[in-house]
Amino acid sequence: MTFPKNARGETYGSGAVSKAGDEPDLIAAIADDNRTRGYVRKTDMASRAQPKNPEEVRARAVSGKTGRVGDKEVPLYAQDGVTVVGSFTVKGWSVQASIPTKK
Repeated sequence: MTFPKNARGETYGSGAVSKAGDEPDLIAAIADDNRTRGYVRKTDMASRAQPKNPEEVRARAVSGKTGRVGDKEVPLYAQDGVTVVGSFTVKGWSVQASIPTKK
């Protein structure tokens, strides 16, 4: 897909209409305030926290440490890719409590 470019040569648009790996440089998003519209950098979205391995997920679930892991707040930009108009939380990964299995 071809996306428009801003004055800095960065592409911008919706990530929903692109294939994985073909997203624009600036991806349309709504700020944490649920009102402000803007763009997050593709690099910020790609840097979301991921578990290191399945054992990390299992250990966390068994320990009772549930909830979100590795959320991070990033700037939400105007179309120009420079002006910060808000903030956006890039979600990491989540853990739910482990249900003991019967033996």
